[in-house]
Amino acid sequence: MPRSEEIIDAFKKQADWCFEFGSPFTSQLITKLAENIGARGIVFELVGDWQGHIIADALALRLCGGLHFLALSGMSQQLQANYPASNPQWNIENIWSIAESELIARQEWFADFIKSPPQTNEVRRAIGLYLGMCRAAENWDGALDVLELGASAGLNQNLDMFDYDLPEFKKSSGFGVELTVDEWRGNRLNGGKLLAFRNRAACDQNPLNANHANDALLLEAYVWPDQNARLKRVRAAIGLAKAQATQVDKADAAAWLAQKLQARAKDALTIVFHSVFFQYPPEATRQSIHEMMVTEFAKSSEIAPLAWVRVEPSAVLYDVDGKIGRESDHWPSIGHVVDVIDYDFAAGSLRRRILAKIDPHGRWIEWSD
Repeated sequence: MPRSEEIIDAFKKQADWCFEFGSPFTSQLITKLAENIGARGIVFELVGDWQGHIIADALALRLCGGLHFLALSGMSQQLQANYPASNPQWNIENIWSIAESELIARQEWFADFIKSPPQTNEVRRAIGLYLGMCRAAENWDGALDVLELGASAGLNQNLDMFDYDLPEFKKSSGFGVELTVDEWRGNRLNGGKLLAFRNRAACDQNPLNANHANDALLLEAYVWPDQNARLKRVRAAIGLAKAQATQVDKADAAAWLAQKLQARAKDALTIVFHSVFFQYPPEATRQSIHEMMVTEFAKSSEIAPLAWVRVEPSAVLYDVDGKIGRESDHWPSIGHVVDVIDYDFAAGSLRRRILAKIDPHGRWIEWSD
C-alpha cells in the first residue's frame, strides 16, 4: 500500500475514534485532512513522507492541535471566530476553507509544530491513577513519594489535590479540579482512601510549564474544541499547577528514573506512574524502564516499598515477565487499563493486578478488582 494511502486510512480510523469519543468536530476536521492528502494538497506536503507510526504518533491529532492553537491564541482570528467556543453552530465547510488557508500560509510553522507529540495531560485519567495508587497503598499509612514519567506540564502530579466524586468514594480538596465518571461499570469499588503526597517529581523529554502562557495554551489546544467540560477541567488543573509551582524536569525517562530510584527514600512508599505515555518512547527505552523497575522491586522492603501504577493501552504494556502484552495490532481498539505492579512480601514475588478497564478520556471505568 502506498504511504499516502496508509496515512489516509489511519486518519479515517482516528476520525472514527474521535466521533466515538464524543467529538464530531474533530472527527469531521480529520476527515477533511484525509481528503486533502488524497488530493495531494497542503496536508500531503506536510505529512506525506512521515516516517513514524501514524496512529501511535497521533499524527492527525498533531495537526488538529496546531489548528486549535491558532484559534485559542488568536493567531488566526478567523478560526477563533468560527471554532466551537465562539460559534456553537459551527460549519465544517467554512472552517476547512479557513484551516486550509492557514496550513498553506503557515506551512513551516505547522511542520515544526507537528514534530512534538500531543501534550494531552488528560485530567480525568487521574481517576484511574488515583485508584491505582489507593490499591498500591492499601496496607501503607506512611509517607508517599511519587515519580511521574512523560508528565508534559505535570498537571497530574497534583492528583492528590483533585476532587473525586465516585459512586463508592468521595474526596474534596477544595482546589477546584472536580472529577467524576459518566458511567461506573463492573464491580463496586472498595479500598478508596485519602492520599497526600510528601514529595512529587516528574520528567518529560519536552516539558511544558503551566506558568507560561504559550505552554498553557498548548495544553488546551490538544483538547478537542467541542468538548467544553474537558477544557474546563484542564484549565482548572493548569490553575492548580500554577498555584503549586509545579515543575517537570527535562530528561530522558529511563535515565531520569534510574537516578530517582537510586536516591529514593528509605522511609516511604515510592510510586512510579504514567498515563498514555508508554507508546511514545522507543521499545529499547520501555525495556530499560521495565528492567530497572524489576531490579528495584527486588531491593524494596516493607519499610520502603515500591509500586508501579499505569493507565495505558494494554497493547503496549509490558507484563511482569517482561513481554509486551500485545493482544491486537489495532491500537487503541482493545482498550486502556489501570494496572498496578508491586512486590507481594507475603508471597515473596512480584504481582501485577489489572484493576480496571478505562476510557482514555475517563468517561467510564469498568472496575474488575
